[in-house]
Amino acid sequence: MNDRVASEFLINAYTVALFYLLPLLVSGGQAAREAFTADLASFKLEPPKNFTVDIEHKKHFLAYRGSFYSEARVKGAGSSSPRSLGARS
Repeated sequence: MNDRVASEFLINAYTVALFYLLPLLVSGGQAAREAFTADLASFKLEPPKNFTVDIEHKKHFLAYRGSFYSEARVKGAGSSSPRSLGARS
């Protein structure tokens, strides 16, 4: 996403940030105590205004199937089995 590998947490964090919620992941006892006593404004995440997403499939037909979504495009269309799909918002 936006020229970097995106973790599942980052994708979900951007999703909740679009709804003006705070993305928060707490693990461990001491971390939980510190997180809930911290200033919540420090957890605010500003999502990018635009997203560029590239998905590489193991099976080329999945990239082809996904290419029918609006704004999606198959990358490497000149090759015999393009496996990458890209989109921009």
